[in-house]
Amino acid sequence: MTTPPPGTSGLPDFRTILAELGEDHVLTVTLNRPERLNAFNQQTLDDFSALWRYAAEEDAVHVVVLQAEGERAFCTGVDVVEGIDRHSNPFSDLDPGTSLSPKLNRCWKPLVCAVHGMVAGGALYWLNEADIIIADEDAMFFDPHTTYGMVAALEPIGLARRIPIGKCCGWCCSATTSGCRPAGRTRSASSARSSSGLG
Repeated sequence: MTTPPPGTSGLPDFRTILAELGEDHVLTVTLNRPERLNAFNQQTLDDFSALWRYAAEEDAVHVVVLQAEGERAFCTGVDVVEGIDRHSNPFSDLDPGTSLSPKLNRCWKPLVCAVHGMVAGGALYWLNEADIIIADEDAMFFDPHTTYGMVAALEPIGLARRIPIGKCCGWCCSATTSGCRPAGRTRSASSARSSSGLG
């Protein structure tokens, strides 16, 4: 595939995320629903399916950095107001991770997540698959599935290789937060990339 010019040329049209390919071969992706705390809806799932397909096939993409707009949240999981498309037969229903996950979309390029604020529920899909996680001082990690009467499973299981199993079990049983600090400054992915030597 020929190398596209840096910027947004050649990228699919997205409605819930922003994406830009830099001259440094870093594809910077920004969750762009700050008014909904960057919760994902069906359009977000569709956008990520297209994004991972593009990133996997485009040779000019060497690494993907995922960040979020807004100061309050990186992502709070599924949008409980808008929801996502569900199959009427629960045995035929697909998990949202099938769209959000780079690996399930056969994108094997490194993923860096620059997170801040609330990082909850389905947001942990990305953290589970990230090669590097850069967390701001104000980042709060929690899994609210049990609050909605759901089983907390995939997200904490994936995190068990990153954090102590006892903390994962605590999240599953109580939906408590971890890493909760008073709100502080937030960093953009560009500053996170600079401090980590990515750009």
